[in-house]
Amino acid sequence: MEEKKIPQEDSTEKSKKVETAEDVLKRIEKNYDLDEDLDENSNDEEENEENHLELQESSKQQENQEEEVEETDPPTIDISYEVNQEEMSNSLIHSNFSGGNLIMSIVACTIGGIGFIYYFIKAISSGINNYYLLSLMCLGIILIATAFQVYMIKSHVKKMNDKFLFRMRVYSDRIEMGPRDNAFVMEMNGQYQSEIYKEMLIIYVKRSIVILPKHCCNEETFEKIYEIVKAGTKPRKK
Repeated sequence: MEEKKIPQEDSTEKSKKVETAEDVLKRIEKNYDLDEDLDENSNDEEENEENHLELQESSKQQENQEEEVEETDPPTIDISYEVNQEEMSNSLIHSNFSGGNLIMSIVACTIGGIGFIYYFIKAISSGINNYYLLSLMCLGIILIATAFQVYMIKSHVKKMNDKFLFRMRVYSDRIEMGPRDNAFVMEMNGQYQSEIYKEMLIIYVKRSIVILPKHCCNEETFEKIYEIVKAGTKPRKK
């Protein structure tokens, strides 16, 4: 009998087939791991985008809230203006600004004038030279008091002109002067005095004044401001 030969598979081919299958499995596992990483990365990116959008929305809401807060109490009138030196000097002299300097100057000039006349007459009638000297001293008091007052007014005018452009915001119950974040607030509750002097609205605030010339705004705006000031202040005592 002839022996049938069973064909034997080549061991190299079998090893190749086995290795190829393992490689395929490994590749599948690697691809699966990569897909998971990609999914996680995409999820992280989506979460970051959502957080970014939420932050933008919250910031917009805060800005809108701040604008709403600012708009809840808008000024009735908001103007910027300048006051020339002549108007400022006239108003300061008229108002006796800075704690009675003008009154002191007037008193000094009055005393000096009376002394000058008295000692000058005495010097002529008696012929004593000392009276001439005293009369000259009284005249010097008049000159010093006048020069001091002029200097104070000019220095104050220059200081106010160099400081900033006047900014006035008028509300129904108050007036704000200066920048919004550092404004000087005048409550219209009757604690201040006011008047119209030479086409200027003057508000007397402690040892200072607030000036609004009529030409700095139109007539209708000036009248509205004056009505609010008139209702919230007392007329100045003459």
